[in-house]
Amino acid sequence: MSKKERAPIRMCVGCRERKKKEELVRFTRGPAKGPEDFLYLSEKRSLPGRGFYLCPTLKCFRMAQKKKQVGRILGSHGSPISVETMLAR
Repeated sequence: MSKKERAPIRMCVGCRERKKKEELVRFTRGPAKGPEDFLYLSEKRSLPGRGFYLCPTLKCFRMAQKKKQVGRILGSHGSPISVETMLAR
């Protein structure tokens, strides 16, 4: 019997669907330099630090913002991180 290779599965914080890691976009928290946390798009999905995965759709970005998931996951108690801020970085 041959072993099947399993792809890593991650959950989108917006829609809460489980998908293959390659299908999602990962954001990582960087050092805070003010009231907001800096988010970095982890293109290779390998940046260290606190992070989360989202589907690459505006719908999931908005759902994550509405549910305040990003602040909860990153542990930020300051002002909420807006979708526009996330997309600008």
